[in-house]
Amino acid sequence: MMNNFYEKIFLCVDKDLNDLPLFLEDKNIFITGSTGFIGGYILNYLCWIKTKYSFDCKITLALRSKSNLHKILLPKYHKSSFLEILTIDLMNKEAISALNNIGCKYDLILHAASPSSGKAYSNNKNGTMFINTLIVDSLFKILKNKQSTFMYFSTSGIYGIHNDDKYPLKEETISRLNHLDSKNIYLMSKLTGETILNTLSEIYEKRIVILRPSINYGPYLNPKDGRALSDFLVNALKKSVITIKSKGKSMRNYCFISDTLSGIFIALVRGEKYKIYNLAHDKEISIIDLADLISKKTNSKVEVLNQEGNHLGLDFNRTLMNCEKLKSIGWNAKVSLEDGLEPTIKYFEEYLESN
Repeated sequence: MMNNFYEKIFLCVDKDLNDLPLFLEDKNIFITGSTGFIGGYILNYLCWIKTKYSFDCKITLALRSKSNLHKILLPKYHKSSFLEILTIDLMNKEAISALNNIGCKYDLILHAASPSSGKAYSNNKNGTMFINTLIVDSLFKILKNKQSTFMYFSTSGIYGIHNDDKYPLKEETISRLNHLDSKNIYLMSKLTGETILNTLSEIYEKRIVILRPSINYGPYLNPKDGRALSDFLVNALKKSVITIKSKGKSMRNYCFISDTLSGIFIALVRGEKYKIYNLAHDKEISIIDLADLISKKTNSKVEVLNQEGNHLGLDFNRTLMNCEKLKSIGWNAKVSLEDGLEPTIKYFEEYLESN
């Protein structure tokens, strides 16, 4: 039986979210992406606080397969009467007619579904486009009224690549993406989704909150997502050697999941109508320094191959964002990378032992 990391993380998050239970009271909530990394935390935390504070709400989950839910949802919530499952593939065009048949019934929609790693969206570019554009329109139409809220999970990648003097990037920074490069399909679809949602909110006067998270990590991160941190941890624990194919000079900023989760709900409850929020840690680290840090914590070695990479997605030199807007409504990143890696490594150890 693998360790349950949720409880400790939820207790940390709960201290910053005293106003969340009241906000969620009597809400009919629709969640997409609940079997993903961030979505899984959102779902389990909502179940956790509903049980803790005993308020009324209904949660509907849009799932491609019910079997995936049991891998994510804590067992004690499997038979919860407040959970409803809608079996639907949001990356398939048939989803539109299914959503159209629902009617306008939801007070809150959290749209977190989408392939996000280069490995995932490269294998389904059509579905990636669809779920971030046309599905956004269809989901918006099942909001109940003008008091309803649509929260859209975009990405820090929509900014594209800028000169060093432009960082940290603000929400008003104009995107610099090559729309003709198919590698940018995920980023361009997210940017298009933002445009669609912003337009719909102005037409129908319904509240939207758009989040642009940077790189998130923590227990239950997918060890097979193909990103640097996951690859480094797997290689360190299985082979005792972390291999860096590039020079390792690119800079990244990693936000621990408890900080991400608190940022999501602070933006949801306290954020302004039609507002976009960056959500990221403000401390940068180079890829090679990340490898060195992980090697020290896992007693492994680092091997730098210094090769030209063939990246599935856009190769960013930096990902640093300005989060002053989110900080102005009460959010701050509290967990350092050094501290956040401890439970993350523990989870990866347990995962690799059981798989």
